[in-house]
Amino acid sequence: MKTGMFKKVYSECHINCGIAECNMVGIAATRKIPFVNPFAMFVTGQAFGQIRNSIGYSQLNVKIGATHTGIFVGEDGAIHQCNENFALIWTIPGMVVINLADGMETKAEVNSYE
Repeated sequence: MKTGMFKKVYSECHINCGIAECNMVGIAATRKIPFVNPFAMFVTGQAFGQIRNSIGYSQLNVKIGATHTGIFVGEDGAIHQCNENFALIWTIPGMVVINLADGMETKAEVNSYE
């Protein structure tokens, strides 16, 4: 997901959690304004409880920039397809869901938090 480019510039702010979405969300809940960059299926499917309890109900300012939403995820296959991610996150009071179309929209949205 190209987080290596971020790491080159902001190495002191980069934490690689690997394939551990629950841990990733838990760590994010302890930072100032973290950006979490997981696959949608695994962050909503595996770490929904952490998102709900540690971020949503605590009203923390955590940005979850999930990729691979929907059914068109290319070579990654069916286990990466996620149709329920928006429905799950919308059930958490105070959570905002933004569906960005491309890199330009993503850059504009991320830059709005600087």
